[in-house]
Amino acid sequence: MIGGAGVGLALPTILAAATADLPPHRAATGSAVVNMSRQIGTALGVAVLVAVLGTATASDVRAVYASGWWIISGSAILGALAAFGMTPSRRPADAPAAGGEPHGPAASDRSTAPDQSAAR
Repeated sequence: MIGGAGVGLALPTILAAATADLPPHRAATGSAVVNMSRQIGTALGVAVLVAVLGTATASDVRAVYASGWWIISGSAILGALAAFGMTPSRRPADAPAAGGEPHGPAASDRSTAPDQSAAR
């Protein structure tokens, strides 16, 4: 219950932060990448935890359970440290994004507007 509530409260903020700097026509792709990353991380995390907890025998259940918690805690700390390195750098509104696409509201309006000069 607590994990579900945490994901439910955090996911809208994560998606908003991930798509904030994207042009409107790339927002769906950015959102999909975040959701895919979350699902892969969840699947790998559960697989590692099951692999660790599944190695227990009747004599060392408590030790294996404790080592499972240490592995999950260490993974959480590594993830938190990695998140600090993923902070986006600030760019001026008119600077091109990393992919060479225009950035900012005025630029994104220009990039999605059809070229009317060719029709005349």
